[in-house]
Parts: sequence; C-alpha cells; structure tokens
Amino acid sequence: QIGALATAQVNGLGSAAVKALADTQVAALTATHLAGIGVTQLHGFSAADGGGRAADELAVLSSTQLSALSAAAVQGLSLEQVAALTAAQVKGLTRTELAALADTQLQALSATQVQSLTTAALAGLGAARVAALDPDALEDPEGDGVIRVSNADYLARPLRLTGTEASALIVALRAMRDGCDEPTREVV
Repeated sequence: QIGALATAQVNGLGSAAVKALADTQVAALTATHLAGIGVTQLHGFSAADGGGRAADELAVLSSTQLSALSAAAVQGLSLEQVAALTAAQVKGLTRTELAALADTQLQALSATQVQSLTTAALAGLGAARVAALDPDALEDPEGDGVIRVSNADYLARPLRLTGTEASALIVALRAMRDGCDEPTREVV
C-alpha cells in the first residue's frame, strides 16, 4: 500500500510516522519516495529518541533505496546508523553521498565497509578525507602489509591516460618509491 502513495504524501510524513512504518512498508518505498526524504524524517530510523527505530533496521533499505537519498539526508545519518549500514549499502552510495559524510561518520565505517569502497569512491573523497578513515578499518586482511582497494566494478575497460597524466603518475610513483623504506619499496 505504501508504494502506491504519491511522493508528496511520503515526503509529508513526519519522523513519528516514519518510525511507525513496519519493515515491509519501509522496504516498499521506491527510490523516488526516498529521494525526497529529509534529515528530520531519517531520524525516524534512529533509536536516539528512545523507542525509535534501531540503527540496524536501516538494513531493510536496499542499496538502490539508500543511494536515492539526498546527500543532505545521508549526511544527517547518526554515527550509529552509518556504522549499521551493510557493506553493500556503503558500496552503493554515490560519490556525492560519500563525499557528504563528515569525517566522524567516515571514522564510524568498519573494515568491511571500507573494503567495499571502490577506487572511484575513495578518489571522490580526496586524500585528506581518506586520511579521516579509521586506520584500524584499513587493516590488511591478507597479513602482507598491503592495503588493497578494489577497482570500480563498472569500468568496462582499463583507464586510458593521456601522456601528461601517465607521466605525472610515473613521477608520483617514483617519488613514493624513493621516499619509503625497503619493505614498502617492494610494493610500490
């Protein structure tokens, strides 16, 4: 029944009404419905106000539904809600949504969540924001001292670089290699 509501009707729900929705009703919300949900309504998913929807109940949202939220709504997630997101939900966040997260929210990401991020998603954060990630979340699962970031699954072919871009990449890699200790040099 909730899927039949007009977007304006769903967007008009207060946080108390959102809190009262059953999981099956939340799961029935379309991406169009969720695109208009604001920060106040998202607090209906929060346990912070006592008796509200627990943060782990955000798991009923598919990654498609979660990615339909506005950047402001994603930024409005509590630390508990961010920590409760599944790896698939985190992987489904758009670059804009990921960039909207505050440093404290990025630090709330678990190792599994961080490892689900693609190179493209991390590149959208920039070096300073990647540095905000909890170092423990970057632990090496293979125990060989190397942090691996998966390539974006949606790349149909390898990235093509111009001569200038390739030269800049080579210079940067050589500078990294020359400025690090022997074990790290092997990796670079």
